Amino acid sequence: SDVPQDGPPQLVHVHGLGLNAADQTLYVATHNGLYRLKEGNPELVGGRNWDVMGFTVRGPDDFIGGGHPSPDEIRQNKYPPLLGFIETKDGGDSWAILAMEGEVDLHALAVGDDEIYAADSSSGRLLASSDGRTWETRSNLAAMSLAAEANGRLLATTRAGLVESLDGGRTWTASADAPPFVLAAVAPGGPTWGVTADGAVHRNDGADRWREVGTVAGKPEALSASPGRLFAATDRGIFESTDGISWSTLYTTPE
Repeated sequence: SDVPQDGPPQLVHVHGLGLNAADQTLYVATHNGLYRLKEGNPELVGGRNWDVMGFTVRGPDDFIGGGHPSPDEIRQNKYPPLLGFIETKDGGDSWAILAMEGEVDLHALAVGDDEIYAADSSSGRLLASSDGRTWETRSNLAAMSLAAEANGRLLATTRAGLVESLDGGRTWTASADAPPFVLAAVAPGGPTWGVTADGAVHRNDGADRWREVGTVAGKPEALSASPGRLFAATDRGIFESTDGISWSTLYTTPE
């Protein structure tokens, strides 16, 4: 376990971020659990050390994800190593496994146009569902992050850079003039954001023009955009910005 037995929990290997509209609190999905971050202090949610990946806030207290149970639960055969598609309607206190238990390793999720998009890292497929229970394969795509724009365009970051789809993830084209993003995020009704491997933050307000606006310190791990607020996690900590230019530190990763 990465958690020391004494002292506060430490946030390591952040896999997702999301602002919960129900309480305006940032939720941080890590290798060893989902945490609420309140005034710099992480609190474990639901008393469960699940490795929640593809973590996405869908609505107030309404989150979706994938990932892995705790090593102890795998050893006890309580859950298979791959949780499948999971959702919570109570802010992470309890999770339900809706589909594909033991079958998929969902590292990235996005919600748009009444559809859920998921990248399965174990098969390199892009999956889609309208209800989280019945899924179909749309394409072969090894995506590191997914983001859905209001105009129906789906974005994905891959090892070959940013790609986009206008047909629900069935076909993909390289995104024109985009820097080599490792993460992308879309704020509802707002700009699209991208971060490169060296932490350079870019903003796109439409018309396909990317502007480099600032830098976030460290190696990027997760990116999340809410109206007027942008959150980034790196190996150095968790940071917040309103404009991508200046960043405040919410949490510093212990040395």
